[in-house]
Amino acid sequence: MLPIDLISLPYQIVLTDNRQLDGILMAIDDQRNLLLSDVYEHSGSQTRHLGLVSVPKNTIKCVLVDKKEYAKAQRYRERQS
Repeated sequence: MLPIDLISLPYQIVLTDNRQLDGILMAIDDQRNLLLSDVYEHSGSQTRHLGLVSVPKNTIKCVLVDKKEYAKAQRYRERQS
């Protein structure tokens, strides 16, 4: 799968300071920074809506995508080939 195939999937991003961002991947730049839309930030017991967020690569600890969403994108890619 190409990076372009991962666009528009929902992601959970864990940052180096242990905050978690949940949002939809909109773009990946040449330096592997991420642009997420409709982002919710979770920190401890607090949650807040941030909207559009640029996430620098050096702040990313872990990137997670839902297995069902990934499988759906994979099936779509295979049908397009």
